[in-house]
Amino acid sequence: MKRVRIGCTSIEIGHDYVTSTLMDGKVVEAMPHDTAEYAATAARVGYGGDLAAMNRDHELTHHLLADALGLVESPVMRAVAFGTWQHDPCGLLQLEEEAVLAVQRYARALKIDLIGLGVQAQQPRLELV
Repeated sequence: MKRVRIGCTSIEIGHDYVTSTLMDGKVVEAMPHDTAEYAATAARVGYGGDLAAMNRDHELTHHLLADALGLVESPVMRAVAFGTWQHDPCGLLQLEEEAVLAVQRYARALKIDLIGLGVQAQQPRLELV
């Protein structure tokens, strides 16, 4: 198990689960989905049949992407925490999902360890003056 903090979110990453604790204490738990659609997505994005790895990277990438864009937390994670995932009139939550999957696919193609990147993201950053 690994624990990382990205932005205002604490993330616990186990072998087959990810628990994200948002800045207000709301918790989002994620496990691999046992569906043909999830398995097909995992294969398409580059995970083959490793649904647990797909889940770990997917949840973490929501946080990495939000942080990279200067957001305090992932809008998708906020929506899941409050049960408002289905209410997406502007399509922004779906765009985030698509972006996360695209980043995962790109990272897999480049053999980038997203969990390692998450650990690095919590390290102090040096700024050039």
